[in-house]
Amino acid sequence: MNFYKRHVGDYLRDTAHLSLLEHGIYTRLLDVYYTRECAIPEDQAARLIGARSKDEREAVERVLEEFFTLQSHGWVQSRCEREIEVASAKAERNREVGKLGGRPRTKPEKREPTGNPDGFQKVATENPSQTPDTRLQKPEQAEQKESRARRARAPSKTPLPDGFGISDRVQAWAGERGYARLPEHLDHFVSKAKARGYVYADWDEALMGAIRDDWAGLQSTPSHGGRGARESVSDFNRRSTEEALALLGNGRTVDA
Repeated sequence: MNFYKRHVGDYLRDTAHLSLLEHGIYTRLLDVYYTRECAIPEDQAARLIGARSKDEREAVERVLEEFFTLQSHGWVQSRCEREIEVASAKAERNREVGKLGGRPRTKPEKREPTGNPDGFQKVATENPSQTPDTRLQKPEQAEQKESRARRARAPSKTPLPDGFGISDRVQAWAGERGYARLPEHLDHFVSKAKARGYVYADWDEALMGAIRDDWAGLQSTPSHGGRGARESVSDFNRRSTEEALALLGNGRTVDA
């Protein structure tokens, strides 16, 4: 045999305790066994695998005693015997098939014509459909088409609107979550958006994201009057109104 199956899982399960020297000796013994396709002679095992030193010869004896059985005609390995028997049977079948001329040839499949023969082509009497049949499209083409359609349906992004400020939607959202100092958040957001040329499809949503992520760095510092970064909804609504009026220049002071 010039080839044999090495069942790694079975081998490692049975030989995990062996040393590297013993692994090498066991592998060489298997090679010799499969190559010769017979038991290893009792007095030739060490010579056949090239074991010469005292350690090597002692390891040969340990491996033989653990994995082989000494019989009248030499050291026998049961797994090797089974594999050799299977391989021999397969080789014999192949020889028998070869004597019969090899595998029978398969008859070519007869195909019926699917179109009109030359000279009998049908002339189109109607305009072909201008709408592509999606059934004929490849999966990636259909996916690309759907992606383009989603982008077309999505609202377009725009630069910062003139006079952008804190809408009722943003104020209600911030009040529910206890975010304070909205005018300061707004100033920082507007300055950053102008400086970097940001464009958004929903500017209210973008401002709420900036407040939530604390672009202005305000939530880690105390807010007005020594209060923490979060405050009650009623306090927030009262103070936000006063701050907004102060920024609009109506003369009212910001609660400090």
